[in-house]
Amino acid sequence: MRDRAEFAGSVVHLDGHAIDETFDDDLAAQGVRFGDLTRLVREEPELLEPHLLTRAVSPTTDRFSAWHSAFWTGGTVLYVPSGVEITAPLYSLIGLAADGAADFSHTLVVLEDGAQATLLEETSSADATSRGIHAGAVELLLGRGAGLRYVQLQNWNESTWHVAHQAGRVDADASLQWTVGGLGSRLSHIHQDVRLTVEGPMRRSTA
Repeated sequence: MRDRAEFAGSVVHLDGHAIDETFDDDLAAQGVRFGDLTRLVREEPELLEPHLLTRAVSPTTDRFSAWHSAFWTGGTVLYVPSGVEITAPLYSLIGLAADGAADFSHTLVVLEDGAQATLLEETSSADATSRGIHAGAVELLLGRGAGLRYVQLQNWNESTWHVAHQAGRVDADASLQWTVGGLGSRLSHIHQDVRLTVEGPMRRSTA
C-alpha cells in the first residue's frame, strides 16, 4: 500500500519494534506528532499520556485488555492540534515476521477541535506460515468539529491469532469515517466501541 500512494508520513513496525519512520517537517512545525508511540510518549509524556488508555480503551474491560495494557509496546500515534488540517493521508504498517512472535502494538489518534486527518493502517504477516498473536488496541479521540478518516486493512496469515480492543470517542459536530477490511488470521476477536460524547456528531463504520 505504501508504494502506491503519496503520504505525509509513514511508520513501520515489525515484531513490536519500529524499524522505519518518515514525517513531513512542515506538519511537525505546526505541532502535529506522528510516528512510533513508544518513542513519542517518552519524548512528550505531558502531551500524550493523558489520552493513553484513559478515555476509550480500559484495562479493566476483560483479560485481553488487561494483557494488552500490561505489555503494550510499539504502535502508532497521531496527534493533530486544534484547527490543523492534514490533506495527504498518513500510513502505518504493523507486521509480524518471526515464528512465535507476539505483537502488543497500540494505535492512538487524537484530533483536537477542528482538526482533520486521514490514517491508513495495515496489519500483516511477513509470510504465509509463521505463527503469531496480535493483541492490540486502537483509540480514536475526536474533539469538537474534528474529522477523521481511518482505514484498517487486516491481512494476517492463517496461523496468526488476532485479538483487539478498538474504541472511538467523538465530540460534537465531529465526523468519524471508520472503514475495516478483515482478510486473514486464524481467528479474529474484535471488541469495537464507538461513543458519541454529546449530541451532534456523525459516525460511519464500514466493514
